[in-house]
Amino acid sequence: MFLHNDAAMSRRIYIETPANCYQNHQSNVRFWSKMGLIVGVASRICQANGTDKIPAVREVLGRLAALEALIGGLVQARFEPGRHGRRLRHANRRIMYAALNWCQEHHTEVVDTLRTLLGGYPLVMPAASM
Repeated sequence: MFLHNDAAMSRRIYIETPANCYQNHQSNVRFWSKMGLIVGVASRICQANGTDKIPAVREVLGRLAALEALIGGLVQARFEPGRHGRRLRHANRRIMYAALNWCQEHHTEVVDTLRTLLGGYPLVMPAASM
């Protein structure tokens, strides 16, 4: 009986409070931050090895930048049509869950794109550093 009440309370907290919104929002903001880091690292490494002049590489870098802007837009847009609680404004769940789904669907693609752009470059070390 005690476990059943805990499960019922968990469902009520999930449905009746914005607690899950805060957790999911933090997850999306974290993914957005990682996307910014990935775009920056990819851009700097391509500049360092000179591949940023190749049109196909520029196209891939532009796509990564567009994906970063898209998740940023989803994170920011969720508060425009948000609901107002007693004192707090919380996210529009529809947009929040769409962003979570987008992150799950594109994570592997983004990481694979980064690996492709970098090639073996992260493994290259000058002989003088040893």
